[in-house]
Amino acid sequence: MSEPEVIGILGEYINTKFIADFSFYVLENSGYNSVILFDNLIYSKRNIIKRETIEIKKILEFLTYLKDEIDILLFCLQDKDKVEFIIDKYRIDVLVDVSDTKKNNNHSDMNFIKKVFYENLSKNATVIINSDKKNEINIFKYLNEKIIITYGLNTKSTLTASSIHDEDSFICCLQRGLTSFSGKEIEPFEFPIRLFYSEKIDVYKILPIIALSLMYDVKIEDVQKLLSIYMKL
Repeated sequence: MSEPEVIGILGEYINTKFIADFSFYVLENSGYNSVILFDNLIYSKRNIIKRETIEIKKILEFLTYLKDEIDILLFCLQDKDKVEFIIDKYRIDVLVDVSDTKKNNNHSDMNFIKKVFYENLSKNATVIINSDKKNEINIFKYLNEKIIITYGLNTKSTLTASSIHDEDSFICCLQRGLTSFSGKEIEPFEFPIRLFYSEKIDVYKILPIIALSLMYDVKIEDVQKLLSIYMKL
């Protein structure tokens, strides 16, 4: 069996936790066997390991044990040591960058983590990045030959949102066509997203999930359905 694909989710925990959890939910419900790794939590559909501290050696042993059973590894790490020693053992095939150093009290830590993630991108990696944010480190030197998908509220973003009138709905707009990982062509579209959620949604958390889902051949209609179900859990 081939090596699992690796998705890195980079940013502050308040953002990455939701994105990682829901991405896992979408992928699992779309037929992908996945494992998600946080600093002190590892889970798959069949296994949950939660400790106050999980040794790096144990994490690597667990991932090696599961290697032949999974399609996708999702890394959502904040600990500098874990990032340095675990990410270095892999190549990141897809990077979802939702980092915002202006809202992070540990600028130097996040810039270090960000640098490690970008340095370990695979040759033809896909990078999903917020085009409304200014990066404090020069990421462009890492993006040669990479596939770039931008999201945000500006007119140049690959994926954007409009008509954000209600707290729980918006129009999702794919402004340029994409080619999914399987080679499927995805034409530009506009699609209403309604979450039926009691709290105000953050489109900056929803858009990268939609971008990632599309690349794994999850139809926008199915993303909408899974979002609505997930928000009610």
